[in-house]
Amino acid sequence: MTDDFSYIDLNALRNGPLSSDQDARAAFESSTGVKILVLPYANIADKWTPDNHFRQLHGLVSNLTENPPQPDGWEPKAGTYLRFTDCDRTKIYQLCEALVRPRNIAGDCLVFLHGPVFRRLHNLEEFSAFADPSFLLRDDGALRRDTGEWKDLIEQWDAWLGAGWFIRTQRRQCPDPSRQCHDQCQDFSGQCYERLGQRINIECKALCERHLLAGINDPAGRPSAADIEIKRRQIALLLTAYLPRFTQNPDHDHPVWQPYGADAKTGRRPLRGPVPWNGWRDQRLVPLEQDLLFEGWLTPIADAHGNWTLQPASLTLLFWAARVMDLPYTEDPQKFIKHHKWQGWFGDRYDWPQEQPPTGADRLIRDEQTDHG
Repeated sequence: MTDDFSYIDLNALRNGPLSSDQDARAAFESSTGVKILVLPYANIADKWTPDNHFRQLHGLVSNLTENPPQPDGWEPKAGTYLRFTDCDRTKIYQLCEALVRPRNIAGDCLVFLHGPVFRRLHNLEEFSAFADPSFLLRDDGALRRDTGEWKDLIEQWDAWLGAGWFIRTQRRQCPDPSRQCHDQCQDFSGQCYERLGQRINIECKALCERHLLAGINDPAGRPSAADIEIKRRQIALLLTAYLPRFTQNPDHDHPVWQPYGADAKTGRRPLRGPVPWNGWRDQRLVPLEQDLLFEGWLTPIADAHGNWTLQPASLTLLFWAARVMDLPYTEDPQKFIKHHKWQGWFGDRYDWPQEQPPTGADRLIRDEQTDHG
């Protein structure tokens, strides 16, 4: 986790920075017992020690100690936290039974689940009455100020970095593209993206496998490479449905903006940008979209009036998806951003000044250069 991590109360849709917002502390301490925290898979794999990035969450609930689950018959205990990463049927049932039993816990127990496990746990019919406080933890990246408040204006570079699971990878590979990448990449450069795109493909295949495993009842069963590739393209299709309108001539004084058509295979209409979000059980979300939400590929963001919208977590992920689907204007990130209309994104906090249209003299010079070129 990073200093930009925040929480979303999945029951009440409250949102705030994890380190300083009093509602977060009150939410975690409102009752004694089990609290479910949903994290991207990579964060669950991290070891929790007081001196690493978990320090903020560690401060919210005192006296937490390392106590990994035993292979069989483990139970949450007071003053511990538990991580759960498997999806197969037997272990999911084991987890449910362990959480339902100890209602007289004397202290706090935080249980970390990744998205597919959380979704399957809540969808089990036998445990339909199971409802512990649940929180989605996410990295807001460049979308918040150091104070934890949402930025009033989101610039192009903030939007390219965005939020979600990939922000940590981007920080490691391109901590400051204008100064600290040894001149190998500049802002939004295609060369810089190639390294990021490879990492997205790796993580996408891992997410597809977790998603598919959540539907396999045979513990020995594994999804095939073909199934994973089909799911990877479905993820790209779901993300590109959010693409706004585009124009062929962004430099014109009055560019003509046009929408993408319906997907030929599914008939789904394009969303044309962020959509209203009513929680992870929103009936419009298919299970794969729920997993994209939990894993930080889709991100909820509140506007200045407190209204929630859902959108891809960063333009990097959206650019990757557009390339997978062979959409136009994906030769490089700059062209992709320039040819689309981004109003309304990131809680309507975008602040992307358009290039001024050329004057008559500029056009004349350009035309002469073209004639002599």
